[in-house]
Amino acid sequence: MVVLFSMQVFSQNFRIPDLADIEKQTTDSLSPFYFPVLVSFFYDHPENLSEDDYYYLYYGNAFRDGFSGYGSLRFSEVAEQLKGENPDYEAIGSKLMELLQNDPVNFDGLYYLSYVKGKLGDNQGKAEIFHNIRGLYEAILSTGDGYKKETAAWVTSVNDEYMILDYLGLEMKMQSLISSEYGALDYLEVKPNKQKTKGIYFNISIFFGKF
Repeated sequence: MVVLFSMQVFSQNFRIPDLADIEKQTTDSLSPFYFPVLVSFFYDHPENLSEDDYYYLYYGNAFRDGFSGYGSLRFSEVAEQLKGENPDYEAIGSKLMELLQNDPVNFDGLYYLSYVKGKLGDNQGKAEIFHNIRGLYEAILSTGDGYKKETAAWVTSVNDEYMILDYLGLEMKMQSLISSEYGALDYLEVKPNKQKTKGIYFNISIFFGKF
């Protein structure tokens, strides 16, 4: 399924993020892509979100207060709690929702929340989170296939590069930073694979150098 999906995405026309438009649309309270409204639907009514909604939600996240493309140790702390003996899933779930309010499309946080919901028997909630994760992945892959510098997939964090690689069934071998006419790029060389992919380019211009 991953291979078939990636073939579909890689054959389409790519959507280079217009950052000025994304910032305008997601910060304007009268816009259909106003960020707080998208976040509300993301968690409460994901079935109503369109491809455009996921696109503006993912890239609009880069314009929220406190945004960082270099990860959050707070989700790592939650991971340690989940590894402990007899985790309090209710408490961890509440903590995750608190953290996600400030970083709503953090893939680590979303995966941890799906795991917690599964442990609590909320299978519908777990399925909705995976639906949202797929929507975000599709939004990223709509911006490029990553095969060439000019078709690098745009991401808003370093961690999302690894998430996309895993989604495509690829395993990283080496990572390198490249300065190009298309912006700052990360090139992830991958281990031998069935797709015979050598590596994937990611455009990191949205957050590169911004702490």
